[in-house]
Amino acid sequence: MKRNEDPVKNADYKEARPASTYDVAAIETWLEDRAREGYRLVGFRGIYGHFDRSDHQPCRYRLKPLLKKEKAPDTEWAELYGSMGWEYVTTMKGLYHVWRCGDPSAPELDTDPVVQGEGFRYLRRRMAWNIAGVVLMILALTGLVTWNWFVAQMPLWTALERGLPLRGVICALLLVWVLVLGALDIRTMCRLLRTLRTGIPLDRPRPYHWQKRLAQVVLGTLAVYWVLCLISSLFASSGGPAFTLDAKIGEGPRPDAVYVDLEELDGVPGDCTGFYRSQFKMHELAPRMYWTYQHADLPSGTEECANTSYYHLLTDYLTPTLERDLLEWQTHFENGIPMEQLDGGELDGFWWRTLPDGRQFVIASLGKNVLHLEYQGPTDLRTKSAYFVKLLEQG
Repeated sequence: MKRNEDPVKNADYKEARPASTYDVAAIETWLEDRAREGYRLVGFRGIYGHFDRSDHQPCRYRLKPLLKKEKAPDTEWAELYGSMGWEYVTTMKGLYHVWRCGDPSAPELDTDPVVQGEGFRYLRRRMAWNIAGVVLMILALTGLVTWNWFVAQMPLWTALERGLPLRGVICALLLVWVLVLGALDIRTMCRLLRTLRTGIPLDRPRPYHWQKRLAQVVLGTLAVYWVLCLISSLFASSGGPAFTLDAKIGEGPRPDAVYVDLEELDGVPGDCTGFYRSQFKMHELAPRMYWTYQHADLPSGTEECANTSYYHLLTDYLTPTLERDLLEWQTHFENGIPMEQLDGGELDGFWWRTLPDGRQFVIASLGKNVLHLEYQGPTDLRTKSAYFVKLLEQG
């Protein structure tokens, strides 16, 4: 192999290692199983071990903990272990030097478990700092969310308009995963040190398959995170909710969109209507949201329009909060004049108002679904509660 070639990059096969970085016996057993299958380790990159194909020759692997921050073992140690029949393979970054031996008669690198346990002092301190950093990040994220929702009292409607990026939520879940893995590492490290300090050698072979499954779950979560980041970067509008997809001016809304249709509301001919705006968005708290602006140019020369905002919330417990936010916004928009609450029949909530210029506004809710409408036309919306029930039952 040429000097500038990377053995990891040119490896024939890669596989995720067991999840716990401090279960030394499990990682060694995994490497030895791969050797019996004809794969020899050439290096590590992240959670993956990289292997080259070789003869099916059993061998031993041993992980020696780093005593300080270094990329390779000291020359003296390499010569000493080499004279004992052990070959230096690679270094797991910040954790272990990996050694391999194909001679079953060669002596073990560690013969005194107590002394072996003392070699984990550096890794134990490093683990403590890593766990402390993750805890601080989670506390900071929790504090930020608490400030937004309970101290600053961010309105739900504002959150839906501006968006709380979904990738941020997935990132928080990843931090929780890191915390779970950190707890597993603490447990594993404590067991390891307790075993070695009592003079008991590490038990090999050690089961590792459940840790492999855990590693696969972590990798799957990371894959979901990056896919969501990609989708969010492609479809998210600047400052908007996590996902958004706009129709072009003149195009109709999505087939599943919920909106007030002028043809259904007051009989406007379909060939007279058009759409200035048709937008679909998604949010952690509202899986489906539609903004639809329909207008009509009638032969008589008059115009009608219906600007519909529809929210399908994650749970109906959020409905009163969104209703309150919309009512406060509408009241503020019209110089403090509140909307009138009406009997909406089957609707859970029904508010209406009109302005001197003839525009009417409606807020209607049913279960998880909330509709906010700005309308200009001849129909008295106070008589259309049954129509709003029909729309909201689609959600």
